[in-house]
Amino acid sequence: MLVLAGSSIKWLAVAPSKWSHIADAIGQLQAHATQYLALFALWAVLFGLGVKALGFRLASFLPSFALVFAVSLLLYFLGQWIRRLTTISSRPW
Repeated sequence: MLVLAGSSIKWLAVAPSKWSHIADAIGQLQAHATQYLALFALWAVLFGLGVKALGFRLASFLPSFALVFAVSLLLYFLGQWIRRLTTISSRPW
C-alpha cells in the first residue's frame, strides 16, 4: 500500500550501525524504536497469516515469534560491536 501511495518501505529497512559503548547501542534502539516495532508488527502479521492459514493458534505463535525476533535483534546488535570486530580480526588464526 505504501508503494501504491507513492511512498516506500525504506523506512522499515532499519539496521544498527557500528557501536563501541553500550550507551551507543541503547541510543540507537531508542532512536529507532518505532521502526523496530513496526518491523516486528509487519513480520508478526505476515507470519501470523501463514500460521492461521495452516490452522495453528496465533496465541501460541506470537510469544515464540517475539522471542525469536528479540534474540535476532540482540545478535544483530552484537555483530555491530566494534570491540568484537577488532578482537576477532587481531587473532592469528
